[in-house]
Amino acid sequence: MSGVPDLFVAIVNPESGSGRGARRWPVIEGKLREALAARGELEVVATRGPRDATRAAREAALGGAVAVLAAGGDGTLSEVVAGVLAAGAAETVALGLVPLGTGGDYPRTLGITDAEHAVDVIARGNERRVDAGRVEYVDDEGRAREGWFANEASLGLSAEVAHRVSRASKRLGGVAAFAQAAVRTIAAFRPAAVRVRVDEAVVHEGDATLVAIANGRYFGGAMRIAPDARLDDGAFDVVVGGELGKAELVARLLPSIYTGRHVEHPGVAVVRGRRVAVEALRGPVRLEADGETLGATPLRAEVLPGALRFLAPEPRRRPSP
Repeated sequence: MSGVPDLFVAIVNPESGSGRGARRWPVIEGKLREALAARGELEVVATRGPRDATRAAREAALGGAVAVLAAGGDGTLSEVVAGVLAAGAAETVALGLVPLGTGGDYPRTLGITDAEHAVDVIARGNERRVDAGRVEYVDDEGRAREGWFANEASLGLSAEVAHRVSRASKRLGGVAAFAQAAVRTIAAFRPAAVRVRVDEAVVHEGDATLVAIANGRYFGGAMRIAPDARLDDGAFDVVVGGELGKAELVARLLPSIYTGRHVEHPGVAVVRGRRVAVEALRGPVRLEADGETLGATPLRAEVLPGALRFLAPEPRRRPSP
């Protein structure tokens, strides 16, 4: 043994949760240092702007870290995942999550209840292999881009809501902030005309309220967009909502999406697959991934089975029949 302690790098977004992350982090950091004292050293890097977490995660992965911990919201986690994958280090570097944001969709799927629970999970060191998504899209300047996501990517109403939330205060908290933005967005929303292919088969062509490519079960601050999705099944659950009236969206679909009952609506289809392509039929359509505005169509996404080593609770096992 070399005697060199393991290096854990925590990448902290102080702006997560409308600044609540900065206020909560010192206490969480103390607990994390105590929990990891017998295993190694903790280095903390604070982000200052967009893509900082990606750069820091890449540097940490290439610099010998055994684990990179994303302390922030779903967007921070997404950037950290992108950095580790871009470094080609997903096989050697574990990922951890300390939820400090407003949405909390990925930790909800993973079974992490709060920041204190996350510290305990990281200290225990149990790992799960989970999938990730790779996506190709077009940026605002029309250039082809490649990226990654941990939880989901989507277009249509959900992407417009994410764009609105990103420009507004999240002081109300995840559920309230996203629900309020959804209602306001619906008022001016027009469905997008798209062609959706899943594993090369056309599953939708025409107007769509939303198309969600789900790795996890939740998005938009506790909306159960894909109730049967699993992080470790090697496939996406692709949720396509056809053209739906605004009154129906507000009165019926929006409330039911929090329980997952929206998938029973005749205008909603769920298709499972490994590869997804979305082509806009009436001009570019805005995209989002893990709650952050990404770019625009055309979109191509593929699942990366078991690509990530995640420090996580043991998955709940369904009882035997």
